[in-house]
Amino acid sequence: MRLRWSMITAVSCIVLPILAAHNPVFARPKDDAPSRVNQQEVVNLRVWWPDTLLSENAADTLENQFDSFRSAYVNVNLDLRYFEYQPIDTIRRLTLTREVAPDALPDLTLMRYEEMMAAINSGLLQPVEGLLPPSTLNDLSDNVLEMGQVAGEFYGIPYLLSIDHMLYTGDSATPPRNFSDFLEQDTPLLFAAKPATSQVINELLLIQYLAEGGYLVDQENVPALDEEAMLTVLEFYSTAVQLVPFRQPLEDTLQLQTLADYRAQLSGDDPVLALLNSTDYLLYRNRFAGDAKIVPPLTADGQSFTLLDGWMWVLLADDATRQIQARNFLTWMMNSDNLTDTALALNMLPGQQRALRVMAE
Repeated sequence: MRLRWSMITAVSCIVLPILAAHNPVFARPKDDAPSRVNQQEVVNLRVWWPDTLLSENAADTLENQFDSFRSAYVNVNLDLRYFEYQPIDTIRRLTLTREVAPDALPDLTLMRYEEMMAAINSGLLQPVEGLLPPSTLNDLSDNVLEMGQVAGEFYGIPYLLSIDHMLYTGDSATPPRNFSDFLEQDTPLLFAAKPATSQVINELLLIQYLAEGGYLVDQENVPALDEEAMLTVLEFYSTAVQLVPFRQPLEDTLQLQTLADYRAQLSGDDPVLALLNSTDYLLYRNRFAGDAKIVPPLTADGQSFTLLDGWMWVLLADDATRQIQARNFLTWMMNSDNLTDTALALNMLPGQQRALRVMAE
């Protein structure tokens, strides 16, 4: 148990500085207590829950939270629907439901960022500003909140997150953080260099490019490339591949497409510096050496920079009464204790900094 918690603490300690906000976020003033409606009126609240967030470990935890909500809000008929999650099908399913049976649409569901953007463009979502009490919303850092913000308006409430980071299994007390330090040691670099079918660039290269100030679109939203930033990154790999300790490992890395291709090396005897995301780390944490270190992704100057992904709550209900109960349900699920339990069960990171600190404790 101590090993488990020490590893969770390691992830939390590296995540908190990355997610830390410099300025507080101020929500519209609202009562922090969940709202109440006429106790005689039964309100239906339909929630669609993706099956990918219903693992065997998480099922009991989530069912207990759902049941306790039902007990606390006897005037709410929580209609929970589990659906098979397929990224490309989410918007199609919602759009078809709106056209054929609009009353069957969910009031709340969970989406990833790309799906949220498509849902906004399809006119499916309602803004969520004011849907959570200030104490909950203010505990989401600025860069986490940005995940749910489009054109200055909030459409998504970050719930469960995953970030990319590195695992160092070498002996040095100070793992390499920048390109220069990496080239002065001999620990090989492992990452999924071969993009997946849906990708055009691997994640580590993207992180390193963006960390150098690179961009993907220009000010007119036209696809563009920052040549200076990209050259800085490519020159690093050009230098590394010419050095004996890195030549063969980097050539082998070009064939790696997923963590499964190099996961065994993370628990081997030979030291490595490898990219993985926090969900995979928490899932396989017991297989790694006890002295393995979590560090931010390797960048040119060593700054802490990474990619953030996760699930967000989105609102489809436009009825005021159902929105009140949606607020109550979200407040319940975003409670620090509930959120911590869910994140632990699903091997993900909670969107709230308070819950993240609870995990570390």
